[in-house]
Amino acid sequence: MSDFPHTWFQTLLTDLSAQRHRLCLVLKGDAQWRRQWIRQALSHTQGWQGLAIGQQTSEPLPQARFVPAATLSQHLGQETDFALLMSEQGIDANALGQVSGMIRAGGICWIGLDTEWETTPNPANHRFLSTPFSLADSQLGFNRFLWQQLVQHACVIEQDSPLPEKPLHSEKVSAPSPVASHDFQPSAEQQIAMKAVHSVAFGHRKRPLVIEADRGRGKSTLLGMAATELFANGKHHIGVTAARVDQAKLLFEAAATMISARGCPLTEHSNGHLAFSLNGQSKTLRFYAPDELIAEPAVREDIELLMVDEAAHLPMPMLLNLVNRYHRLVLATTQQGYEGSGRSFTLRFQRELDRLTPGWKAVSLRQPIRWNDGDPLERTVNHALLLDAEDDLPTPESPVPLEKLNYRPVSIAELLQTPTLLTQIFRLLVTAHYQTSPNDLMQLLETPNQCLWVATANADQVLGVLFALEEGNLMTSDTSTHRAHGHLFPQLMARQSGENDWLKHKTCRIVRLAVLPSHQDQGIGSSLLQAFKDHIEASQAFDSLSTSFGATPRLADFWKKNEFIPLHLGQKRDKASGTHSLVMAKPLSSELTSLVQTQHLAFQQQFAWLLTDSFQDLSGDFILTMLSTEAFPKTGFPIGYLSGQPFEAVSYPLRQWTLSNVDALKEMEAPLRDLWVKRVLQNHSWESLVTASGMTSRKQLEQQLKQYFNRPVE
Repeated sequence: MSDFPHTWFQTLLTDLSAQRHRLCLVLKGDAQWRRQWIRQALSHTQGWQGLAIGQQTSEPLPQARFVPAATLSQHLGQETDFALLMSEQGIDANALGQVSGMIRAGGICWIGLDTEWETTPNPANHRFLSTPFSLADSQLGFNRFLWQQLVQHACVIEQDSPLPEKPLHSEKVSAPSPVASHDFQPSAEQQIAMKAVHSVAFGHRKRPLVIEADRGRGKSTLLGMAATELFANGKHHIGVTAARVDQAKLLFEAAATMISARGCPLTEHSNGHLAFSLNGQSKTLRFYAPDELIAEPAVREDIELLMVDEAAHLPMPMLLNLVNRYHRLVLATTQQGYEGSGRSFTLRFQRELDRLTPGWKAVSLRQPIRWNDGDPLERTVNHALLLDAEDDLPTPESPVPLEKLNYRPVSIAELLQTPTLLTQIFRLLVTAHYQTSPNDLMQLLETPNQCLWVATANADQVLGVLFALEEGNLMTSDTSTHRAHGHLFPQLMARQSGENDWLKHKTCRIVRLAVLPSHQDQGIGSSLLQAFKDHIEASQAFDSLSTSFGATPRLADFWKKNEFIPLHLGQKRDKASGTHSLVMAKPLSSELTSLVQTQHLAFQQQFAWLLTDSFQDLSGDFILTMLSTEAFPKTGFPIGYLSGQPFEAVSYPLRQWTLSNVDALKEMEAPLRDLWVKRVLQNHSWESLVTASGMTSRKQLEQQLKQYFNRPVE
């Protein structure tokens, strides 16, 4: 490539290295020109190894390893010199966010775009397009938004155009750069955090520490350094856990380096296991799988402190289980949503810590360690994926009278023309739902069959967001042997009921309904939902509204109060939230009303049956919220149980009475009510209930239950 800018690129590499910065370098032109440009650029690097996002091509890059976007999350915790994303492979928003955090100081994130990128469908959008839509139907909103951000915040080189004069988009750093992370000298912030870890290890029990940071702030390295200091101060065995052992790689590297620096030879140095001797005492830093920590009590006895790296990658129920079991606990979590966490996860987890361990502490790491302040790549990606959206805008005053709110639809064109509106909407989704990721931004800007509504105050302050997808209208012959892409509600209902008529009806599935946390419990969600329902009913274009969400008693009750009927509960818990997926619907036509009523009755009966099987771990509150008494024949209470008849002789009549008298049961005090539900509906053993209740015997427990029911009962 005769026109490659050798001097320009070599100067760029020198500046990046000197400033300990990284760069997003965008190449816009035809595919052959881009490939040649990158090959020439890599020939100027010494020993660089990187990642190419996508499938292996016929022209492999010797210095790049191809990784599909869908599996990139498995490589988090590793580092790379460069990354390459090409528009032919698809520009995946999650992958861009993930890989940007893996690039070392001095490295480059290349984004290769076709000359007609703004009008060329992005292959990464396939997942958002329901049958019969194809890439040709995508709205190209993300393409245009991403290009706007890259032009403003990245270094863009277009084929046959002059080179940018200031590729770094930043002034050179005059202050000394922070010490490189491999030297393991703690920054001022890390020193504060290390003191907090020391307090957890040697201070009061049941006061866990949460360390929050964006990528590159050295939280894993901090844990490794802190572990070494704790060993020097008397600890012998420290446990480490994460979703995968490779996520704790930097933690163990930092600990191994500092242990060796103290002159202590490592007697064990394997993946996730360090052992050495200090002052004649054995010391061990060891990785444990999280399920092992929960399932095997013998493991817990030796662990003096447990460190959880990348805590947000673990399911919430598992994290809370660890909080309950380990009384000296340090949890580190990445706040950026592309790694499965985000601000909403932090808020939700903090609410649980307030309940379980009120004395918990938190520290934040703001100073980058693996690269320098003002990093151009970090700034580019934050703008391109709205990763810092939640910090950009003020929170409206609360409360806001419902009569002063406006409810209206929003188009993709309006989102692109009004960046503040897009930022507010995405900020709200990130804050209100902890599984929101940059790919949700792609879906918001690309999906042709979407409905987006907002609740606003003062005309421009977004307080609530409703995002829905049009589904159904499928020909039953087309789906008898092949599953249509998308269309979750009609296809699930057809499969559960064995009735293909679900497929031909048109429904609108509400995917997200979110309200700013500061304005929740003020009726905004219900008001926004009602405005949307009124619009849908007036259009007469749909046979039903539907929704699917991670079920909790509070959410199920919200949707029931808004006239949605439960139709299906997933057998398996979601790995991230630990909840079962609940499907509910509100019929809008007579034919759908008949289908919904039939499926609801079948679901109620099957749900009651599965309480003794796959739903044995559901909470009593949720069970009573789900059950509708009209689905079961009214029966009388078996009075003989109160006068000495054994439970085993009347357990079935007691079960039938409970199912048909759910409202009466809600009057019981919660602890006793939960015990009744677990024994009568979920078939838990008396022994387990005695243990859970803290009582001394089954007799004592039954006496309390009979005492409650020993009164006039309908």
